[in-house]
Amino acid sequence: AEIHSDAGREAEAMAASERRLRWDVGNYSARRELASWHAEGERWEKVAELLRQANEVDPFSRSLHMSWASALSSLGAWEQALREWQVSQKVPAELNLESPSPMSNEERAICLTGEARALKELGRRAEARDRAAEALGYDSGNDEAEELLEELDG
Repeated sequence: AEIHSDAGREAEAMAASERRLRWDVGNYSARRELASWHAEGERWEKVAELLRQANEVDPFSRSLHMSWASALSSLGAWEQALREWQVSQKVPAELNLESPSPMSNEERAICLTGEARALKELGRRAEARDRAAEALGYDSGNDEAEELLEELDG
């Protein structure tokens, strides 16, 4: 993978990384990196699968659950996306892989907005409205939450 990467052949480097992951099952960071690369290409099924695998290696990453929820939302897997938006908010700060800091208001608003979108798509409009309004309480500049409220009220 490194040889391809050094030569500027990103697709070949990522393909080599994918082959390596078949036997290097505990490589969390490679799965996250590969998932990010697939996300740039909007290959959501690959993203969701890689993040599912990364979760099996280490489930204590708030950003993993947020990224996974986004991928699942892009696939229209609303029940699963809802679960991941909720799980991301439950990762204890002291166990969070990236940082032991508490969830920021902006992160909380993103998660609540994601929940609201999933709930709306699942036909649970009253709950969706509550989550979108709650999201705006954490981040009044959250445009997606405002748009959701307009959709739900309109």
